[in-house]
Amino acid sequence: MGETDAPRERTSRKLVRRYSFALTATILCLGTEAHKLHLSHARMAVEDNVAAMRIRFFTHDLEAMLQQFHASASVSLIPSAGSDSLFLDYFNRHFLLIASSDTLQATIASSGEDRDVWWYELTFVAPSAIERLEITNRLLFGLFDDQRNIVYISHFPSNQRETLYCVAGASDYAVNFRMQ
Repeated sequence: MGETDAPRERTSRKLVRRYSFALTATILCLGTEAHKLHLSHARMAVEDNVAAMRIRFFTHDLEAMLQQFHASASVSLIPSAGSDSLFLDYFNRHFLLIASSDTLQATIASSGEDRDVWWYELTFVAPSAIERLEITNRLLFGLFDDQRNIVYISHFPSNQRETLYCVAGASDYAVNFRMQ
């Protein structure tokens, strides 16, 4: 594994797998019923100067957060440029990605809904090859005290993998990549 610089201990992979399994099980079993699990799940691939990420949320949780953030009960997630813009404004304020002291802004490649989960495919472009990432993930923390955000990172061509487990009070990480 690569070197992770963080002021806290890394959470065990077993716990992360348990939360990932719980998210999948909840998505498959709950339908539109309320759930007690508050979790986002992201997979990020980093190659050269690009980071591409797919992130998933429970639709009604994300919609409630966007309504709160934008102070409008009329906000709803629909496949549209307007809905994507509302999400991106929120996302870029609560998910920070820094590469070589440059704060990278996300752009949306696509978005959609799969059962009760809303997903986004995001792209971040750095001015040069990404050798280190600083990540702060505070998504949905303003809505749920028990929010958990998991981010899986894969770096290419090194095949280095990192798993970040973000909770209130432990949402900042730095990851150094082995460059070849």
